[in-house]
Amino acid sequence: MTSHDSSGDGLPAAQLPDLLVQEGLRHHHAGDLALAESCYRQVLHGHPDHPDALHLLGLIDHQRGDQVQAMQWIARAIAAWPGHPIYYANLGLVLARMGELEGAVACYRQALAVKPDYAEACNNLGLALMELNDLSEARSQLQRAIILQPDYPEAHNNLGLVLCRMGEGIGAKQAFQEALRLRPEWPEALLNLGSLLRQQGDLPGAIQCCRQILAKRPDDPDAWFNLGNALRDQGNQAEATDCYERVLALVPDYFRACNNLGCLFQDQGDLEGARRAFLRTLAMAPDYPEAHNNLGTLLQLLGRPEEALACFQRALELDPEYADAHVNRAMAWLAAGQFLAGWQEYAWRWYQAGARPPGDQFSQPLWQGESLLGKRILLHAEQGLGDTLQFIRYAPLVKKRGGEVLVQCQPPLTRLLSAQEGIDLVLSQGDSLPEFDCQVPLLSLPGIFGTDMETIPAQLPYIVPEAALVESWQKRMPSGYSRQIGLVWRGSKSYRHDRYRSLPAQAMAGLLAVPEVAFYGLVKEPRIDEIDCLARLGNFFDFGPELKNFSDTAAIVANLDLIITVDTAVAHLAGAMGKPVWVLLPFSPDWRWLREGEASPWYPGMRLVRQSRQGDWSAVLDRVLQSLWSINNNKY
Repeated sequence: MTSHDSSGDGLPAAQLPDLLVQEGLRHHHAGDLALAESCYRQVLHGHPDHPDALHLLGLIDHQRGDQVQAMQWIARAIAAWPGHPIYYANLGLVLARMGELEGAVACYRQALAVKPDYAEACNNLGLALMELNDLSEARSQLQRAIILQPDYPEAHNNLGLVLCRMGEGIGAKQAFQEALRLRPEWPEALLNLGSLLRQQGDLPGAIQCCRQILAKRPDDPDAWFNLGNALRDQGNQAEATDCYERVLALVPDYFRACNNLGCLFQDQGDLEGARRAFLRTLAMAPDYPEAHNNLGTLLQLLGRPEEALACFQRALELDPEYADAHVNRAMAWLAAGQFLAGWQEYAWRWYQAGARPPGDQFSQPLWQGESLLGKRILLHAEQGLGDTLQFIRYAPLVKKRGGEVLVQCQPPLTRLLSAQEGIDLVLSQGDSLPEFDCQVPLLSLPGIFGTDMETIPAQLPYIVPEAALVESWQKRMPSGYSRQIGLVWRGSKSYRHDRYRSLPAQAMAGLLAVPEVAFYGLVKEPRIDEIDCLARLGNFFDFGPELKNFSDTAAIVANLDLIITVDTAVAHLAGAMGKPVWVLLPFSPDWRWLREGEASPWYPGMRLVRQSRQGDWSAVLDRVLQSLWSINNNKY
């Protein structure tokens, strides 16, 4: 390194520190931190309070990751020159890296007090405020940065992040697109835009963003991770698996990819593969609450409820506001019959991603069980058809509190529920609503009424079909059979765990060998191959495609002697009508069927036929077939 002294070049001694700082900056910009540091330290040797040298040494330690030393250097620079805005702004960066966000905000504000048009300080202040969840002011500061410097791509990108958190997807998309206009193919903005497009359901757009990054940076683990997420949502499980495995090959401790790989294995029914992936994730990141929660849901499927509860508990210790873990714990308690604790915990469902709390849907207050004299209440469906059929039983109890009871439900149930006890008016979801005084979701009613195992309102029937429809369907049923039995072998594929509750139609074909029995298909949209395999013996009649709504289904059910069904809305309908119904349950069924037993406290007379091993429907159907033969021989 060239020596600098007053005798060698004839320069005044007062100029030497500044020349050394400039030489240090050249090395600094070239990435040679050691030579840069040497220059700055030479300055301090003769001028220990030189503010630029102190500040730049702080930036070197900041780059090296020694934030404590960086903070000390920059604090000395500020003491030497209190009015320099860049010093405050960079001290803010150091404090933000240390997690001292409040201190960082104070530094950025001080920088702006000295230099109000400091766009970079506005941008960094906006980021720190976003991390502190002060989203409104974060947006204001980032917008201010953009006004000061319209061609500032980082500020546009960061504004997009804030707008995403605020739920303003359209504005966020525009912000990311503007960042990309200013800096084309910028990987960070492409990642953020892709993530947003995935959330908005534009999976092709999300995939395109990721592939655009990977075309230039084929070893970008974040792009592979986001691509895997979008492909998984698209149903392309094989490619998604490849993406996550590519991430882990590039970064072996990328725990989020390992966690999502476990979720993908679980989606595919590879429960052992999922278990290994979640355990591997926790080995990488023991304090990652999502992996504890996911392992808990898997253990539920494997029939290990106590271990599952321990996982949910650990997730909540790590993140007390983790809504998914609260809801999973609620369902575990409900499945164990611990209803009072379960109902209370189940209120966390409104804080899950994508949920719309009743307060967001309606301005009317949530009913808490008080008197309804002179008032009108809206009971509204919130989940599936089966949930509505199960919990509409509470309408007469609500009616007893006085007032008028309105019900808003799914369109296929509107006609059926219109004639039921305790309901004054039924409206379809999407209909204009009349005035009402208060509202409550149907699944909140068990908690409001303090329902436990002994106080379930289980007086049957609480759903009665239309007599004219019953007669009409009865005329269409063939004569000459001693018994009429309905069959439902699958539910909607949109249900998260449908692969576990549904079974192939051909698995039920053996039941049709029982003589003198007519079997009726009640699957609304059966496939041709399903009907072909069931119709071979001539005693199967498919009514599914002719079902316009649940009034038709109820009328058919009223004419049947027995319904054999997997866990679908038809099970709840038949149960609510007090009809004989056998429900075929997977190894780890939904919470409402409890963990064990052949009887349901919700539907007296219902029979539950449970898998004894994961995925083993053959043993279930063998027991059903034996029972059918017993019925046929009048021994049941």
